[in-house]
Amino acid sequence: MTPNMNLVLPVPNVTVGPEWSVALNAALDLVDSHDHTSGKGAPVPISAIDVNTDLNMSGRNIGGVRASRLQNQAAPIASSGLDQRCTYSSGGELYYNDAEGNQVRITNNGSVDVSATGAFQDLSAPASAIYIPSQGKFQFDKDTNERASGAFSSVSLSAGTASANSVTLATPASVSIPSSYTVTMPPAPPAIGTRLLGINSTGALSVTTIDPVNFGTTLQNELVNAFTLTTTSFQIIQSIASVTPGVYMVCWEGVASADAIVISAGSNSSRIRTRLSTSGGSAVRVGGDSNFAFVSLSISQGTILGLTAAFPFTRTAVLTVTSTTTIRAEAQRDAGSTTGSVAAGARLFMVRIA
Repeated sequence: MTPNMNLVLPVPNVTVGPEWSVALNAALDLVDSHDHTSGKGAPVPISAIDVNTDLNMSGRNIGGVRASRLQNQAAPIASSGLDQRCTYSSGGELYYNDAEGNQVRITNNGSVDVSATGAFQDLSAPASAIYIPSQGKFQFDKDTNERASGAFSSVSLSAGTASANSVTLATPASVSIPSSYTVTMPPAPPAIGTRLLGINSTGALSVTTIDPVNFGTTLQNELVNAFTLTTTSFQIIQSIASVTPGVYMVCWEGVASADAIVISAGSNSSRIRTRLSTSGGSAVRVGGDSNFAFVSLSISQGTILGLTAAFPFTRTAVLTVTSTTTIRAEAQRDAGSTTGSVAAGARLFMVRIA
């Protein structure tokens, strides 16, 4: 009996007569029907198989495969005919040709190629991009618990509800930016109240001490009575108390229908000067000297400043008040004049501009 197909063969010079032919016919029948399954022939080794054409599996599956080793193609295979609905390797990357003739690249440089899906190219651990449903937000990390940077032309922000209007943050046209720079947010919000943001030359934002609630507020005091300059020292003409931190335009204004400042007697060289000063707190004149002096008024004897205009004569200064103070308007007459006066109705007023 043979070991692989259990053939019962006649023994030469032993088996005789019809028994010999019966055994031979039975053995030939088994050989004719053998398929190399168990008991029907020896298994066929791989070395004995010569695959010289496409192997048709007749709609069957291939199971128990440990790995599929693909031959690397010099270029992606044209997706047509029998080369559709197939996977292959080209340039060391995995491809799939679909039934519409597309060559779909599946991997790219060690990760899944998601460029065709609109997702993130080269996104691999430890970097991640996730959506957090409970917070309704996307989170982009470059490493564990380390947020990633982003580069955008503009960003639109909205309330996150259907059809909500949005606010878009955008840069100027690139041609109008002389060089790239970074804007850095303040480390914390204001401790109290509403404050303005300032930006320095490095792009760092900071919370100022300026309270913008009263922007445009006019603080004013009218001179109810005429004021006579009795000495040649600076004398306080009018003051505004409790001026809070901010930036102000300060005006020293004459009246519309009466003499504003008059030197009633003295030499032709006599003058009246005006200036601002502070009492308590602190302020700095923008582009001026430490005592906030207005431009000196060169007023000859008998000269009248301003008669009919809404602001018949005005001297202005811009002050930055850094702590609550009193702003005072002062005037001084030269020693060459015998008297000087400020007409009733002239006033000092301040307009907050920042």
